[in-house]
Amino acid sequence: MIEVFDWHFRLGELRKICDLFDSLINKSIFNLTPKG
Repeated sequence: MIEVFDWHFRLGELRKICDLFDSLINKSIFNLTPKG
């Protein structure tokens, strides 16, 4: 059970990091595209 919990915890951390990168990339793309 502890291994499963650890796996879920790591998966959650990975998802947080992915979301962070996703928002950063979206912001940079939004800043690069000309507003019109």
